[in-house]
Amino acid sequence: MRPSCSALLLAAMLTGTAFAAPSPGTPAEEPLLPVLEIVYLQCDREARQRLLGFGEAAHCSRVAEELLHRRFGGDFARLLAWWRTQRDDALASSAGR
Repeated sequence: MRPSCSALLLAAMLTGTAFAAPSPGTPAEEPLLPVLEIVYLQCDREARQRLLGFGEAAHCSRVAEELLHRRFGGDFARLLAWWRTQRDDALASSAGR
């Protein structure tokens, strides 16, 4: 059984695994790309609905930077194109409900 996107997001945010600093002497554990994508899109949805608090905005900024570099090799245009596709898909699916 595959966990839902909400469950992955909640788990990442509650445990701090998305951006926890590694302990001294232990290898850094990088978040999985699908978790970064989910958190990034959740941040986008929240930011469109309300003003994010300072901590939330900082967290979302770290997520965006991590996703930009790990998935898109630092190419902001590619990140933007991916985000537009995801946004359009989400809007289309919500309009069909």
